[in-house]
Amino acid sequence: MKLHGLLASFVSLEDFTKAVRECKRQGYRHFDVLSSQEIEGLDELMGSSERSPLFSFAAISGAVTGILTGFFMQWYADVWSAPLDVGGKPLNSWPAFVPLCFILMILFSAFSLLFTFIFKLRLPEPYHPVFKTSLDLSKNHFYLLFPAEDPLYNNEAVSALLKHLRAHSIEEVLCD
Repeated sequence: MKLHGLLASFVSLEDFTKAVRECKRQGYRHFDVLSSQEIEGLDELMGSSERSPLFSFAAISGAVTGILTGFFMQWYADVWSAPLDVGGKPLNSWPAFVPLCFILMILFSAFSLLFTFIFKLRLPEPYHPVFKTSLDLSKNHFYLLFPAEDPLYNNEAVSALLKHLRAHSIEEVLCD
């Protein structure tokens, strides 16, 4: 079995927030927070309140793809595949293409944001190695998980840091 990381349990919210601040100060960027309740200001503590440009890029690229798809789909049907001269109007009449382009812009943008959101959250993840720990994660405790993939991860150093921060219990998390 391979080591996934260390899981530390904290009983009080004050100790937990102090631990998160200290871990950020020490340079750890890749740690997860597990809690059965909402923690006010946790995003700012972890430094994850910055907006990711990935979502903006996904929305804009989805919108542009939708507009181009709608335009060229109608252009192909009206100009190339089955041209029909109605009342002397030009075949490539772009104002008639606007409603479908708008609808496809919204649809493609929404789907690209949905798929980006699913990708960013690493879903679906029906199994996580934390599920096999002996700790009861449904208690009103606060948990920090330090994954072993973190470049700064050192089992002894992280364990000593968590003991210094008064973690209630520390457990190694193993994965298959």
